[in-house]
Amino acid sequence: MVKRAGSPNFRGLVEAANSIILSLDREGKITYINPFGLKFFGYAPEELMGRSPVGRIVPERNSRGKSAGFMADILDDPEHYACHANENIKKDGTRAWVSWTNKGIVDDQGDLLEVLCVGNDISQIKAMEAELDSHRRHLEDLVKERTRELEKATETLALSRDRLREAQRIGRLGDFERDIVTGALYCSHGLNRIFGWEGSDCPGYQDFIDVVHPEDREWVDGELSKIIKKKGDYDLEYRIVLGDGREKIINEIGEVQTGDKNMPRKITGIIQDITELKAFRDEIELAGKVFDNAVEGVVVTDREGTIEFVNKGFTIITGYSAEEALGQNPNMLKSDRHDPQFYEDMWAALEQDGHWAGEIWNRRKNGEAYPEWLSITAITNYQGTPVRYMSVFNDLSDIREREEQLLFQANYDALTGLPNRTLLRDRIQMAVRRTSREDMGLAVIFLDMDDFKHVNDALGHAKGDLLLQQFAGRLLGAVREQDTVARYGGDEFVILIPDTNDTDIIGMIIDRIKTSMERSFPIDGKEFFLGVTMGVTLCPRDGKDPDTLIANADMAMYRSKEKAKGGYAFFTSELNRQVARRVELETDLRHALARNEFSLFYQPKVAISSREIVGAEALIRWMHPEKGIVPPNEFIPLSEETGLINPMGEWILDQACIMAGTWSKMLNRYFTVSVNISSRQVRDVDLVSLVSGALSRHQLPAACLELEITESAVMENVDKAKTMFRSLHDMGIKISIDDFGTGFSSLSYLRLFPVSVLKIDKSFVDDIPRDPDSNTMVTTIISMADNLNLTTVAEGVENKEQMDFLEAHGCSQIQGYYFSPPLPEEKFQAFLKDRD
Repeated sequence: MVKRAGSPNFRGLVEAANSIILSLDREGKITYINPFGLKFFGYAPEELMGRSPVGRIVPERNSRGKSAGFMADILDDPEHYACHANENIKKDGTRAWVSWTNKGIVDDQGDLLEVLCVGNDISQIKAMEAELDSHRRHLEDLVKERTRELEKATETLALSRDRLREAQRIGRLGDFERDIVTGALYCSHGLNRIFGWEGSDCPGYQDFIDVVHPEDREWVDGELSKIIKKKGDYDLEYRIVLGDGREKIINEIGEVQTGDKNMPRKITGIIQDITELKAFRDEIELAGKVFDNAVEGVVVTDREGTIEFVNKGFTIITGYSAEEALGQNPNMLKSDRHDPQFYEDMWAALEQDGHWAGEIWNRRKNGEAYPEWLSITAITNYQGTPVRYMSVFNDLSDIREREEQLLFQANYDALTGLPNRTLLRDRIQMAVRRTSREDMGLAVIFLDMDDFKHVNDALGHAKGDLLLQQFAGRLLGAVREQDTVARYGGDEFVILIPDTNDTDIIGMIIDRIKTSMERSFPIDGKEFFLGVTMGVTLCPRDGKDPDTLIANADMAMYRSKEKAKGGYAFFTSELNRQVARRVELETDLRHALARNEFSLFYQPKVAISSREIVGAEALIRWMHPEKGIVPPNEFIPLSEETGLINPMGEWILDQACIMAGTWSKMLNRYFTVSVNISSRQVRDVDLVSLVSGALSRHQLPAACLELEITESAVMENVDKAKTMFRSLHDMGIKISIDDFGTGFSSLSYLRLFPVSVLKIDKSFVDDIPRDPDSNTMVTTIISMADNLNLTTVAEGVENKEQMDFLEAHGCSQIQGYYFSPPLPEEKFQAFLKDRD
């Protein structure tokens, strides 16, 4: 039996098909072309019949230069499916891409009778493929500069393009015919390939339904039943599951044909595997969503610069809606921050390299200028000619604002807004360089607010900050525009006076500062007055670097404050020598404890009534191997300033506890040794733990230890001192107030602290009994202490007249050269034995 393509059923299918169908004889001449093919190519039947399609509608050679040799393939193997895609020629000269599937029709002996060619227009797919190619190149560039999501989308687009190209090469179409009355089902080879039925006879309708995805099966069967009743055409999209478990998405387009009495007779249609096309569309949609939801602004213009597309990021950043931007030129965003040359250079780079990126200032719809990082890329056609431009930009406003904030925080004081130490050093350094180039000078003034701590304690830190802000404002009002006022820290300020060493100008500025401080500072309806002490240093006379100049001005200020608060002093060579000695002493002091250069001297405390030695004060001495004995008034303040007083104080406490225990055993009674506690120790050290540890370590009763502290040290942190000394008192430690009567508040804290002893300062004892004022002060302290049940110790007693006066007025104990100077450990022990 001869297998022919001309059966009525087949002819009807061919006439209705939306594909190009040709029939060729053995010589390759057209013997039939269906209506769709005639319409597609634009020819009348007589213009094609009997002619070879090659050279007329099929080029002699395809786009890759290969000859149209499909007939040779068919002649070699008549039943072979020859599939190819090429660009075909229409009558009007236009070209269209067609995917061809060619099959030979043979007789019973296998001889070729005719060739059946089925073609589908894939021009739109090819155009989409070209468009995708262009977009892919652009997306790859964009992804490198932006987010991983865009990169993933670009890679997906590239993968989809490759898959789509492969799909078009092998063909994804098939046709079918279903007899509604008999249930017979005809499937083309292409359809069998789609459904995985190759190598077997076309199954029946139920086999078809069984291949449909279980979730779609009932719906598809129901829709086909409805379609048969309606007798119309249809378009369905559903999923199928192949025997190997793979899923496909197919698109079925068909129509119901009727027979006698308009009864449904058969369904004919075409099925296309759109799995990869569907995935491709989904990926395109994903890429579009990524573009539209990206935080970056995206703008696409044509070659002339007319805006064709903007995303949401563009609207959010610029304030312009898509409707307002489309059809406009990006110049609508142009600011006045760049000159014409900037834009000329930008476009020159874009034309040369196809890309430009950099920071640029643009303007929002509300008129606000803002910085952005802009990247412009030319989108070219196949000839390399730019056809569009894509711009991607990020708003840098927040970044720049944070940078400015960080720059301000790095260089300015947060409270006053004045330059800080870092910026001050930079400005001094620049001014110093100018002095060397222009033979000029400069001055640095170091200022310290007098007694600000007491005001701060009275007002609280919040109100103290307001006072500092007012103070800073007055300093700014007292200097020249070219001068720098900086907050150095706390209540310390530094003024840089550049380009001058004229003492008249410096003196004028100092007078202005002093005058500005004569007015009160109003805070919460109250008035406060502040003084300021200043130190002045000059460049290049006193130094040529910021650190030296600031340090010299600082030392000059302290020298001025030692004389009297509220004044000022210039740095001198003598002060410089003192500084050099101080630096040298500080270096040696840091090693003195480890080198065992310290020793303790002990000065006895004598009970006036019995002349018995009841205790001693431990006094540290520094025996320098080269400088000899260093006076305590030199190294004690230095140790407090550097913090070395803390390990030194721990060593003193340890040694004092050892000797107090030794002498108590020797005398067979409690012998009290007093140890001086500095304000730095009160602030930095846990004295309760330190003292309890020393007592435990040396098995010393608490009654043998007395701690001496000055009034000023107590008042620096009243709350902490009160808690600390209450705990020490509860342990049995005696607390002694040293230099009583010379502090900021002599009486108010006596009811707050568990004080046992008052030590009358030597400055009062020196002038008794000759000076009436000193006599009054001493007798008042003794009377007050007696009323409070406190022990009084008079320091610095040097003669019998002082001794008699103190005894007559009821002083408890004396300490001074009248009985004994401070003695080293061995001599003091011998002194004790002689007096016992």
